[in-house]
Amino acid sequence: MQFRIKRGFWSAAVMALLAAAPAAAQVQAYPIKPVRLLVGFPAGGSTDLLARTLVPGLSQGLGQPVVVENRPGAGGNIAGEAAAKPGAMFFSSSGNGSPGHLAGELFRSMGGVNIVHVPYKGGAPSTT
Repeated sequence: MQFRIKRGFWSAAVMALLAAAPAAAQVQAYPIKPVRLLVGFPAGGSTDLLARTLVPGLSQGLGQPVVVENRPGAGGNIAGEAAAKPGAMFFSSSGNGSPGHLAGELFRSMGGVNIVHVPYKGGAPSTT
């Protein structure tokens, strides 16, 4: 009988600790370091100007500095490779089987890049 009481006590103690563990974990704000915005075209072009126009709003919304980093060359592929190395990327299209979806899947298979397709219902929602 004594063994069962001890086992029950320790089981309850372990369960209490496991229940309290998530509350004890500190939640860190994302992102925790400056954000790099990769632009696949040279500085001074329309894509660069658009990126630099978006930076103040992004910085304010994220609460972190946003740095525009130009990686021109190979039609944007150099910037794509630089972005693919840290982790997975996402790309959107106007739906499954659309030209944008097929082009992204071709890029994924030929380039060996880890990208995930996110389909939208139309072209406008996929670009916003």
